[in-house]
Amino acid sequence: MWARNLDNNSAMKYRPRNTFNAQLSYTPYPFEFGINFRYASRVEEIDSLFSKIVVRDGDLRVPIYVTDISIGINIILGEVPSKLYLNIKNIFNYNYVEFIGNLAPIRNASLSWIFIFKYI
Repeated sequence: MWARNLDNNSAMKYRPRNTFNAQLSYTPYPFEFGINFRYASRVEEIDSLFSKIVVRDGDLRVPIYVTDISIGINIILGEVPSKLYLNIKNIFNYNYVEFIGNLAPIRNASLSWIFIFKYI
């Protein structure tokens, strides 16, 4: 991506020049493993009002590197198949902002259990 203002050939505000997403999964039955990585380059342009007046140090922006993982197992309870997952978002607890002045979520974990019902 290279979002440019064609009138003055400058970077558009709040848009990174480069983004990259990668996902890798491995599923040796009954287990499931996954890792997700997201990258966004440093935002080049923001409103000068935000960077100087509203948000202190608004010009100190950094690239975004976020890694999530998931670990799951397939289980059969009686005759009902199910999946139990542990998801950990932002595993390295990387601090970044998605939008100026708005801190993105820090590391968090969730446990989910999915039941699969089949209708005949």
